[in-house]
Order: sequence, then structure tokens, then C-alpha cells
Amino acid sequence: MRKILNVIVENSKLHNMFLQKIRRFKHLLTFSALLLGVLNTNAQAPTNDNCAGAIPLSITAQSAVCPTTSYTNVGATDATGASNSPNPICFNGSRAFKDVWFSFTTPTTGPQNYRIDINGGTASTALVNPQAALYFGNCGAGLFEEICRTQPANNSNKSISFDATDLRAGVTYFIQVGVYQSTDLGGTFSVCVKPFSTYILTLAPQTATVNQGILFDSGGPNGNYKDGEGADSSTPFNDNNYTFNIRPLAGSCIEITIDSLGIEPNNDTLRLIDGRTGYVYDRISGTSTAPLVFQVPTNFLKIEFRSDGSVNSRGFKLSWKSLSTCTAKPTLCNAAEVIPSLPFVNSATTCNDLLDGVTNSPCTDDEFLDGKDHIFKFTSQGGQCIKVDVTNYLISAVLGSPLFGAPIGLNVGIYRGCPGSGVSECIAKGKLSTRLDSAFVLNAKLELPGDYYIVVSKKESCSPFTIRIEEVPCLNRLPNAGFCEKALSLNDCSNKVAANIVLDLRGGGDTSFMKFSPRSINTGCISGFGG
Repeated sequence: MRKILNVIVENSKLHNMFLQKIRRFKHLLTFSALLLGVLNTNAQAPTNDNCAGAIPLSITAQSAVCPTTSYTNVGATDATGASNSPNPICFNGSRAFKDVWFSFTTPTTGPQNYRIDINGGTASTALVNPQAALYFGNCGAGLFEEICRTQPANNSNKSISFDATDLRAGVTYFIQVGVYQSTDLGGTFSVCVKPFSTYILTLAPQTATVNQGILFDSGGPNGNYKDGEGADSSTPFNDNNYTFNIRPLAGSCIEITIDSLGIEPNNDTLRLIDGRTGYVYDRISGTSTAPLVFQVPTNFLKIEFRSDGSVNSRGFKLSWKSLSTCTAKPTLCNAAEVIPSLPFVNSATTCNDLLDGVTNSPCTDDEFLDGKDHIFKFTSQGGQCIKVDVTNYLISAVLGSPLFGAPIGLNVGIYRGCPGSGVSECIAKGKLSTRLDSAFVLNAKLELPGDYYIVVSKKESCSPFTIRIEEVPCLNRLPNAGFCEKALSLNDCSNKVAANIVLDLRGGGDTSFMKFSPRSINTGCISGFGG
């Protein structure tokens, strides 16, 4: 019995010793895990997690390619809001999430104008939704915000750029890079600080051959442009235009960013013209608080500015950079108003569109496209015919006539494919009535399935309008008979020829021949054709 008790006691001691060892091991594991977590956290935090640790950058020469050195904000902490860890005012919620810091020092002489690019690239580890701010001052004593740039949350945004003009000479500036929201993951990116040239528009033509630069109106960065710059009442654009030529030494595409726009709508106009072909890419007028970015497929871009003698304003600031190839076309077709179904009735205006997105088309006699446009897009299943009526007048129930002062000049064009794209087809066009401000197309056949664009425009001006589009029965189309020797005999008003007919006047001929005189072969009962 005693032996049994001794065995039990010994086993109990062993059990207690075993439990104590397990407890010590668990404590050791907990401590090790905590220590490892601290070490990992410290290891992951970037050295430039705060202003004091800002990584100094070299200014890249204007003719050199930006460096591809990779940086990261993975593991970076959020800004605290202290004087040496500020939250930029333009950032989402005025908060800088996962921000890191860089610095550069401007030379002591020469102009101080720089383009700052933060580029995540295309890698799967790239920074997403970057935001950036520029400061001067001292990390310890306090920083002063110079420039702030943000952009909406979009996982496709992996870069952000901004221009820093008229910086101080011999001063160290700090760049803060963060992400849009706390849930955005950190990533890799490069930073480039490159100087560029600035120009002021003058009557004497200038030519810039640099790959990037900034152009101001004649008032410069701070003044207004002048009245009557390049104005001539008989020829709105002439040899006295204020002209600037951009001819980069490399690339086949020029990206234009209009950072600031404030010119008198309609009467004062900025034109972007292909210097080799004379093609007018865009006519720009009005005001905008948001940057306008678009690309033109040329390495010779002519910029012309004209103002009348009535109003001057703060003008414009635009920047450019040369690209090897264009990634976007200079057209507003991709922003066209979609027609969901027919019939379609809508009131709109061409006055809200800053850019003249369509300036030419496959139709002849399309000078009406010189004005601002409003573009509609309709996807047809093919084999459809539509009637389009565009008006801008009010009929008085009492007078039965247009109200005094209603503008005239609206026109409408219908195209298969975006006009100006080089692969578009002219379907129909309608010019204004001589008495009323209306344009119409009675029967346009959308023969093939696909996207059709309906462009409403007004030469050298803009206008509100109402558009009505409905599906109608297709008319029987007779062959082209634009010349006397090809005249179609319609006989008389009998039913030998279908009552609903439309003449195919595409391809030449004198359309004015369809007149109703004793000498015409069509006497008596045909109306509504010609012109």
C-alpha cells in the first residue's frame, strides 16, 4: 500500500513540474511573438515615414529621362497633424494616410519651374490612389503648404503630377506622398522633379522645341490678357492672331493640360491646330476650374488665341509634354449623351461644352461644325430609319411666330462612327430653316447595326435647343440623278411611282436643279426637295 502511495505522489510531482514547464513555454512564446511584432513593425516602417527622414532627390535635367528608382509607402504611418507631420487641406477628409516624404533643393540662380511626377507604373505592387503636397519651411519648426493635389478614389489611378512654378531660389522643398483613404494599400512608385520652360503668348510668333513646358496668355501668370488680340471683324482668325508653335524634338503625340481657363465665352477663343495639315483639333472658350487634359496626334501643334474688344479676363495657363504615341483621341464622342430608346425628346445646349469636340466630318458643307457641339450617341440594330428635328424657338400662341431675338444657325449631322475619327460615314445632315431656327432630317436610314452619332452645332456660337428623334418608315430610295442626263422620270402624280420616295443626292450633282418651274421635268406635284 505504501509503495502505491509513493508512486502516486511521485507521479503528482512530475505532473506539476510538467505543467510549470508548459506555463513557462507559453509565456516565452507570448513574449517572443510580441518582440517579433515590434521588430517587424520597426523593420517595415520606411525611413522617410516623416518629414525629418525625407529622402533627398536630385533634380533631373530637362533633356533627361526621369529616374525609375523605386520607393514605397508600405508600412508607413498616417500623418499626426503636428507641425512636422501635417495633413494637407485638399486630401480626402484633410487626412494624409500612409504618407512618406521627399525633398529637393532649388538652384540659387535661374527660373524655378518644375513638373513633379509620382508614378506607380504598371507593376502589381504599384501605389494606388496617390495624393501629393509640396511644402517649404523646416521639419522641426513648421512647414508651409505650397501646392496640394488630390484625385478621386479609383484603383486605376497609379500616378499623379503637378506643376510648381515660380518657386524660390536656393530653398529646400518637401514632397508628401500619401494615399486617398486608410483602406488603400501601400505600394511602390517613382518620383521625378524636372525643370521646364515657361512662355508668355505674344503677337510675334514663338516656337518651343522642348518636350514639355508651360504657356500663359499675354497677361502672364498674374495679369489679364488684352482686348482685341488678333481680332478682326471680317476674319475672326487671321495673320494677327497671337500664335505659339510647339514642336518637340521627340515623340509623335502632344498631351495638352489646360490647368486654368477663364476667357470670354464664344467671343474669345483658343484654337489648337495641326501645324502640318492645318486641321483644327479644338476650339476652346469659357471658364473651367478643373484641369482639361487631352492628346493630339502630331509633333507640331500651333496654338492661336483671339479676343474681341469687349471683355478681357484672367486668361489661361496650359502645359504640354511630348509622348511617343497617343493613348486617347481628341474628341468628345466618348462623352456623348446616350439615346436609350426611341422616341427621344430632350432639351440641351451646346454652351456647356468647353471643347469643340467635332470640327470636321465626312459630309461636305459642314462648316457649321466650327461652333461648339452637343453630341448624342444611338446604338441601332440596323435597318432603321429615323426623323430628327432640332429647334430653338418658342411659338407664341397669340402671335403664331417665333419670339423676337431667338438665335438662328442650328444644324444637325448624323454619322455612322464618330465624325472626325477618319473611319466615319456621312448619313445625313440638316441645316437651319431660313425663317426659323430649326434643323431637321426627315428620313435617315441607319442601314447597318452599330453606333451612330448625332451632332448638334452652331457656327461660331452656341445655343440651347430641343431635339426630337423618332423612328419612321423607311422611304424608297431612288438612284443618284444629280445631272440632267440622269434625270428620273416621275411622270405625273399617278401611282406609277411609290408615293414615299427620297432622292439619294450623295455623290455630286447640282441639287438646286430640283426646282419647280415650267422647264423642270418634275412639274406640279413634287415639293420639299433640293438645296
